[in-house]
Parts: sequence; C-alpha cells; structure tokens
Amino acid sequence: MEPLQTWWATELYPSKDEDTFGVAGDFEVVRAADAQAAIAALQDVIKQMGGQAAVLAKDAMAAKEQVAALQERVNGLEKDSELLRQSRDDFRVKYESVKNDAITLQSQLTQRTAELERVRAALLAIQKSCNAHDEYSSWLLGITHDALQHRQGMEG
Repeated sequence: MEPLQTWWATELYPSKDEDTFGVAGDFEVVRAADAQAAIAALQDVIKQMGGQAAVLAKDAMAAKEQVAALQERVNGLEKDSELLRQSRDDFRVKYESVKNDAITLQSQLTQRTAELERVRAALLAIQKSCNAHDEYSSWLLGITHDALQHRQGMEG
C-alpha cells in the first residue's frame, strides 16, 4: 500500500480538541477521500488477515490433534517396548534355567550311560559264566547219564 499524500495547513485559531487545545500552528493533513480509501484498503487487508488467521488457527488445531495422536502413539510404543524388554528379560531367566537343566540332564545321562555300560559288561560276564556252567552241567549230566546206562546195562 502506498503512503498517503499529505499537505501542510496552518491553523490560525486554537483548536478546541483536547489533544491540541490552545495550540496554533502548522499541521499535516490528508484528504478525506484518500483517508477513506486507505481505511477501506486496510479493512480489506484485515479481512484477508482474519481469513488467514482462521485458516492458521484451523491448521494449528489440526497440528495439535496430530501431535496429541502422535504422542499417544509414542506412549503406546513405549509401553510395548517396556513389555518387550520385560518379556526378553523373563525369557533370558527361563533360558538360563533350561540351559542349566539341560547341562544337569546331560551330566546325568553321561553317568547313567556309564552305569549301563558297566552293567552290560557285568551281565555279559555273568552270561559267559552261565554258558560255561551250562556246558559243564551238560557235560556232567552226559557223563552221569552214560554212567547210569552203563550200570543199568550191567545189572540188566
């Protein structure tokens, strides 16, 4: 907006206006039509600014709503993250417990396997001893049987 054209006027008699009461002298003045045109132009600018202010206010409200929604989402994600951390920590504790149990069971399995091998060896030795005993018993039974037949043949 371009500046208003001004003129200088001299007041010969003091004004009764409160601001300048009793002061006579030169004053800067503008034409009423120019002043009205400037006022109309400023009113248009004010309307435009008011419209822009309404748009900005609406945008600001939308931005506040978006910020609130994003903050809510962040809070939800922080809660989820905390739950995940807690689950991870619980899992680690359970994992360590299961790992320790597995180590214990592996040790017990190794011991039981060694015991089983010792028992198998002992059973095999007993079986061999029994087989030898069975062979001796069969041999002894055979001799006894032959002796009995021989005796029966002599008595008969």
